[in-house]
Amino acid sequence: SNIVPWQMLQQELQNNNNNQDVSLDYVPIDVAKGNLDWSVLESLLSTDTNDDDTTTTIIALQHVSNVMGCIHPLAETIIPMIRSKCPE
Repeated sequence: SNIVPWQMLQQELQNNNNNQDVSLDYVPIDVAKGNLDWSVLESLLSTDTNDDDTTTTIIALQHVSNVMGCIHPLAETIIPMIRSKCPE
């Protein structure tokens, strides 16, 4: 699915000693609802104004999950949240 290519890139960057601190975070599954727990997303987003000197660079999302059988509320909820936290 969507996470595997990012895991591979993270591993490649770490193996090549590019002196790049690469972290890979993900929105966990809410097992009770059978959907992603979008309430966690905002806490995962970071801007260059954070004290820990990290910045969210890439956000990869899937709109429809055939595995979980759901359509994620990107336009209604997720994209506005991302834009408010990481405007650029």
